[in-house]
Amino acid sequence: MAMFTFDRLALSRRFGLIVPILGWALWWGILTGFLEIANWHIRDSFARFRLLLGPYNLWLAPAVEVVLFLSVGLFWAGLACIFPKDQIVCLAIASYVSLTVVCLALQYPQIHLLAVLLLAGGTGLASLRHFCARLSQWHELVRKTLPILGAGWLIWLLAFPLWWKYEKSTALGRLPPAPPGSPNVVLIVWDTVRAKSLSTYGYSRETSPNLTQLAEEGILFEFAIAPSSWTLPSHASMFTGLPAEAFPTVWGDYLPKKAETLAEVLADHGYTTAGFVANQI
Repeated sequence: MAMFTFDRLALSRRFGLIVPILGWALWWGILTGFLEIANWHIRDSFARFRLLLGPYNLWLAPAVEVVLFLSVGLFWAGLACIFPKDQIVCLAIASYVSLTVVCLALQYPQIHLLAVLLLAGGTGLASLRHFCARLSQWHELVRKTLPILGAGWLIWLLAFPLWWKYEKSTALGRLPPAPPGSPNVVLIVWDTVRAKSLSTYGYSRETSPNLTQLAEEGILFEFAIAPSSWTLPSHASMFTGLPAEAFPTVWGDYLPKKAETLAEVLADHGYTTAGFVANQI
Protein backbone atom coordinates (compact mmCIF):
# COMPACT_ATOMS: atom_id res chain seq x y z
CA MET A 1 0.00 0.00 0.00
CA ALA A 2 2.84 2.34 0.84
CA MET A 3 4.54 1.52 -2.46
CA PHE A 4 1.31 2.26 -4.36
CA THR A 5 0.98 5.62 -2.60
CA PHE A 6 4.58 6.49 -3.43
CA ASP A 7 4.11 5.64 -7.10
CA ARG A 8 0.94 7.65 -7.22
CA LEU A 9 2.66 10.65 -5.70
CA ALA A 10 5.60 10.26 -8.06
CA LEU A 11 3.26 10.08 -11.03
CA SER A 12 1.41 13.15 -9.81
CA ARG A 13 4.73 14.93 -9.40
CA ARG A 14 5.86 14.03 -12.90
CA PHE A 15 2.73 15.23 -14.64
CA GLY A 16 1.96 18.02 -12.20
CA LEU A 17 4.66 20.20 -13.74
CA ILE A 18 3.18 20.02 -17.24
CA VAL A 19 0.32 22.42 -16.53
CA PRO A 20 2.46 25.25 -15.10
CA ILE A 21 5.08 24.85 -17.85
CA LEU A 22 2.46 25.08 -20.60
CA GLY A 23 0.60 27.80 -18.71
CA TRP A 24 3.78 29.85 -18.59
CA ALA A 25 4.30 29.22 -22.32
CA LEU A 26 0.80 30.46 -23.10
CA TRP A 27 1.27 33.50 -20.86
CA TRP A 28 4.61 34.46 -22.40
CA GLY A 29 3.35 33.81 -25.93
CA ILE A 30 0.37 36.14 -25.60
CA LEU A 31 2.46 38.75 -23.79
CA THR A 32 5.18 38.65 -26.46
CA GLY A 33 2.60 39.03 -29.22
CA PHE A 34 1.14 42.13 -27.58
CA LEU A 35 4.64 43.51 -26.95
CA GLU A 36 5.36 43.12 -30.67
CA ILE A 37 2.20 45.05 -31.50
CA ALA A 38 3.14 47.80 -29.04
CA ASN A 39 6.65 47.90 -30.49
CA TRP A 40 5.22 48.27 -33.98
CA HIS A 41 3.11 51.24 -32.92
CA ILE A 42 6.09 52.88 -31.21
CA ARG A 43 8.31 52.42 -34.25
CA ASP A 44 5.56 53.55 -36.58
CA SER A 45 5.72 56.94 -34.88
CA PHE A 46 9.22 57.42 -36.28
CA ALA A 47 9.49 57.30 -40.07
CA ARG A 48 13.07 56.00 -40.05
CA PHE A 49 12.14 52.92 -38.04
CA ARG A 50 8.84 51.74 -39.48
CA LEU A 51 8.12 48.07 -39.79
CA LEU A 52 6.94 47.00 -43.22
CA LEU A 53 4.02 44.95 -41.96
CA GLY A 54 0.41 44.70 -42.99
CA PRO A 55 -2.45 44.89 -40.50
CA TYR A 56 -3.04 41.17 -40.52
CA ASN A 57 0.56 40.55 -39.52
CA LEU A 58 -0.30 42.37 -36.31
CA TRP A 59 -3.58 40.53 -35.96
CA LEU A 60 -1.81 37.17 -36.10
CA ALA A 61 1.21 38.17 -33.99
CA PRO A 62 -0.11 36.84 -30.64
CA ALA A 63 -1.38 33.63 -32.28
CA VAL A 64 1.97 32.95 -33.95
CA GLU A 65 3.84 33.57 -30.72
CA VAL A 66 1.48 31.31 -28.76
CA VAL A 67 2.19 28.46 -31.19
CA LEU A 68 5.93 29.13 -30.98
CA PHE A 69 6.04 29.29 -27.18
CA LEU A 70 3.78 26.27 -26.72
CA SER A 71 6.09 24.29 -29.02
CA VAL A 72 9.01 25.15 -26.76
CA GLY A 73 6.81 24.45 -23.73
CA LEU A 74 6.02 20.95 -24.98
CA PHE A 75 9.74 20.19 -25.03
CA TRP A 76 10.13 21.30 -21.41
CA ALA A 77 6.95 19.48 -20.40
CA GLY A 78 8.34 16.26 -21.83
CA LEU A 79 11.60 16.84 -20.00
CA ALA A 80 9.69 17.48 -16.76
CA CYS A 81 8.03 14.07 -17.09
CA ILE A 82 11.49 12.51 -17.07
CA PHE A 83 13.06 14.82 -14.48
CA PRO A 84 10.22 16.13 -12.28
CA LYS A 85 12.06 19.00 -10.61
CA ASP A 86 11.22 22.66 -10.10
CA GLN A 87 14.50 23.55 -11.80
CA ILE A 88 12.98 22.37 -15.09
CA VAL A 89 10.21 24.93 -14.66
CA CYS A 90 12.80 27.63 -14.01
CA LEU A 91 14.75 26.63 -17.11
CA ALA A 92 11.55 26.68 -19.15
CA ILE A 93 10.71 30.19 -17.95
CA ALA A 94 14.26 31.39 -18.69
CA SER A 95 13.95 30.02 -22.22
CA TYR A 96 10.65 31.90 -22.64
CA VAL A 97 12.38 35.11 -21.55
CA SER A 98 15.17 34.51 -24.08
CA LEU A 99 12.63 33.77 -26.80
CA THR A 100 10.78 37.00 -26.06
CA VAL A 101 14.01 38.95 -26.41
CA VAL A 102 14.72 37.23 -29.74
CA CYS A 103 11.23 37.95 -31.09
CA LEU A 104 11.42 41.63 -30.18
CA ALA A 105 15.04 42.17 -31.21
CA LEU A 106 14.52 40.59 -34.63
CA GLN A 107 12.19 43.47 -35.42
CA TYR A 108 15.31 45.63 -35.56
CA PRO A 109 17.34 44.50 -38.59
CA GLN A 110 20.10 46.90 -37.56
CA ILE A 111 20.99 44.53 -34.71
CA HIS A 112 23.30 41.71 -35.79
CA LEU A 113 21.93 38.20 -35.31
CA LEU A 114 24.88 37.23 -33.11
CA ALA A 115 24.18 40.23 -30.88
CA VAL A 116 20.53 39.19 -30.66
CA LEU A 117 21.48 35.68 -29.58
CA LEU A 118 23.98 36.94 -27.02
CA LEU A 119 21.45 39.39 -25.61
CA ALA A 120 18.76 36.71 -25.44
CA GLY A 121 21.08 34.19 -23.80
CA GLY A 122 22.34 36.70 -21.26
CA THR A 123 18.83 37.86 -20.40
CA GLY A 124 17.66 34.28 -19.99
CA LEU A 125 20.55 33.41 -17.68
CA ALA A 126 20.03 36.56 -15.64
CA SER A 127 16.33 35.77 -15.23
CA LEU A 128 16.97 32.15 -14.22
CA ARG A 129 18.17 32.99 -10.71
CA HIS A 130 15.36 35.49 -10.23
CA PHE A 131 12.58 33.08 -11.16
CA CYS A 132 14.05 30.20 -9.15
CA ALA A 133 14.10 32.40 -6.04
CA ARG A 134 10.55 33.70 -6.54
CA LEU A 135 8.87 30.85 -8.36
CA SER A 136 5.78 30.66 -6.15
CA GLN A 137 5.10 34.40 -6.42
CA TRP A 138 5.41 34.29 -10.20
CA HIS A 139 3.18 31.22 -10.36
CA GLU A 140 0.51 33.17 -8.52
CA LEU A 141 0.92 36.18 -10.82
CA VAL A 142 0.59 34.04 -13.94
CA ARG A 143 -2.40 32.20 -12.50
CA LYS A 144 -4.22 35.48 -11.86
CA THR A 145 -3.29 37.30 -15.07
CA LEU A 146 -3.46 34.49 -17.63
CA PRO A 147 -7.29 34.65 -17.88
CA ILE A 148 -7.04 38.41 -18.45
CA LEU A 149 -4.39 38.01 -21.15
CA GLY A 150 -6.35 35.17 -22.73
CA ALA A 151 -9.56 37.21 -22.79
CA GLY A 152 -7.69 40.15 -24.30
CA TRP A 153 -6.26 37.89 -26.97
CA LEU A 154 -9.67 36.47 -27.88
CA ILE A 155 -11.15 39.97 -28.03
CA TRP A 156 -8.26 41.03 -30.27
CA LEU A 157 -8.81 38.05 -32.59
CA LEU A 158 -12.52 38.79 -32.93
CA ALA A 159 -12.54 42.59 -32.88
CA PHE A 160 -9.57 43.41 -35.10
CA PRO A 161 -11.03 42.04 -38.38
CA LEU A 162 -14.25 43.96 -37.74
CA TRP A 163 -12.33 47.15 -37.01
CA TRP A 164 -10.15 46.73 -40.08
CA LYS A 165 -13.19 46.13 -42.29
CA TYR A 166 -14.77 49.29 -40.90
CA GLU A 167 -11.56 51.26 -41.51
CA LYS A 168 -11.37 50.12 -45.13
CA SER A 169 -15.02 50.85 -45.84
CA THR A 170 -14.69 54.28 -44.22
CA ALA A 171 -11.56 55.07 -46.25
CA LEU A 172 -13.26 53.99 -49.46
CA GLY A 173 -16.29 56.08 -48.59
CA ARG A 174 -14.12 59.19 -48.29
CA LEU A 175 -12.75 58.81 -51.83
CA PRO A 176 -14.13 61.21 -54.41
CA PRO A 177 -15.98 59.56 -57.29
CA ALA A 178 -13.71 58.58 -60.15
CA PRO A 179 -14.38 60.27 -63.50
CA PRO A 180 -16.47 58.14 -65.87
CA GLY A 181 -14.37 55.85 -68.01
CA SER A 182 -11.29 56.08 -65.80
CA PRO A 183 -8.88 53.29 -66.79
CA ASN A 184 -7.31 50.83 -64.41
CA VAL A 185 -3.66 51.61 -63.73
CA VAL A 186 -1.12 48.84 -63.06
CA LEU A 187 2.53 49.72 -62.42
CA ILE A 188 4.82 46.68 -62.57
CA VAL A 189 8.37 47.15 -61.33
CA TRP A 190 10.97 44.51 -62.18
CA ASP A 191 14.04 45.49 -60.24
CA THR A 192 17.67 45.13 -61.46
CA VAL A 193 16.82 43.81 -64.93
CA ARG A 194 18.89 44.91 -67.92
CA ALA A 195 17.22 45.62 -71.23
CA LYS A 196 19.93 43.67 -73.05
CA SER A 197 18.83 40.51 -71.20
CA LEU A 198 15.23 40.74 -72.44
CA SER A 199 14.07 39.24 -75.71
CA THR A 200 11.73 42.22 -75.98
CA TYR A 201 14.83 44.30 -76.67
CA GLY A 202 16.52 41.84 -79.01
CA TYR A 203 18.13 39.25 -76.73
CA SER A 204 18.59 35.95 -78.57
CA ARG A 205 16.87 33.80 -75.94
CA GLU A 206 13.13 34.08 -75.34
CA THR A 207 13.28 35.56 -71.84
CA SER A 208 10.30 37.96 -71.78
CA PRO A 209 7.44 36.79 -74.04
CA ASN A 210 4.74 38.48 -71.95
CA LEU A 211 6.55 41.82 -72.04
CA THR A 212 6.93 41.43 -75.79
CA GLN A 213 3.18 40.90 -76.11
CA LEU A 214 2.48 44.00 -74.02
CA ALA A 215 4.92 45.99 -76.14
CA GLU A 216 3.18 44.87 -79.33
CA GLU A 217 -0.17 46.03 -77.95
CA GLY A 218 1.12 49.31 -76.53
CA ILE A 219 4.18 51.56 -76.59
CA LEU A 220 7.77 50.37 -76.21
CA PHE A 221 10.38 52.89 -75.08
CA GLU A 222 13.67 51.89 -76.65
CA PHE A 223 15.77 54.46 -74.83
CA ALA A 224 15.27 55.24 -71.14
CA ILE A 225 17.63 56.41 -68.41
CA ALA A 226 17.13 55.52 -64.75
CA PRO A 227 17.15 58.49 -62.35
CA SER A 228 19.77 56.74 -60.23
CA SER A 229 22.23 53.87 -60.36
CA TRP A 230 20.54 51.84 -57.62
CA THR A 231 17.16 50.75 -56.35
CA LEU A 232 16.12 53.04 -53.51
CA PRO A 233 16.39 56.51 -55.09
CA SER A 234 15.23 55.18 -58.47
CA HIS A 235 12.00 53.89 -56.93
CA ALA A 236 11.55 57.10 -54.95
CA SER A 237 11.73 59.08 -58.19
CA MET A 238 9.45 56.63 -59.95
CA PHE A 239 6.75 56.97 -57.30
CA THR A 240 6.99 60.75 -56.85
CA GLY A 241 8.33 62.23 -60.09
CA LEU A 242 11.02 64.06 -58.13
CA PRO A 243 14.76 63.81 -58.90
CA ALA A 244 16.78 61.22 -57.01
CA GLU A 245 18.84 63.96 -55.37
CA ALA A 246 15.77 64.96 -53.35
CA PHE A 247 15.81 61.77 -51.29
CA PRO A 248 18.07 60.12 -48.71
CA THR A 249 20.49 57.60 -50.15
CA VAL A 250 20.83 55.33 -47.11
CA TRP A 251 19.08 51.98 -47.11
CA GLY A 252 16.33 51.93 -44.51
CA ASP A 253 15.31 55.57 -44.96
CA TYR A 254 11.81 56.46 -46.09
CA LEU A 255 10.16 59.06 -48.25
CA PRO A 256 9.66 62.45 -46.63
CA LYS A 257 6.05 62.94 -45.62
CA LYS A 258 5.83 66.04 -47.82
CA ALA A 259 6.60 63.97 -50.94
CA GLU A 260 3.36 63.19 -52.77
CA THR A 261 3.30 59.74 -54.33
CA LEU A 262 1.56 58.40 -57.41
CA ALA A 263 -0.74 56.32 -55.18
CA GLU A 264 -1.81 59.43 -53.27
CA VAL A 265 -2.54 61.33 -56.48
CA LEU A 266 -4.61 58.43 -57.80
CA ALA A 267 -6.47 58.15 -54.47
CA ASP A 268 -7.34 61.86 -54.68
CA HIS A 269 -8.93 61.12 -58.05
CA GLY A 270 -11.15 58.31 -56.78
CA TYR A 271 -8.86 55.33 -57.28
CA THR A 272 -8.54 52.50 -54.79
CA THR A 273 -4.81 51.80 -54.54
CA ALA A 274 -2.82 48.81 -53.33
CA GLY A 275 0.74 47.53 -53.49
CA PHE A 276 2.04 43.96 -53.71
CA VAL A 277 5.72 43.29 -53.05
CA ALA A 278 7.60 40.03 -53.53
CA ASN A 279 11.00 41.28 -52.37
CA GLN A 280 12.54 39.79 -49.24
CA ILE A 281 12.18 42.77 -46.88
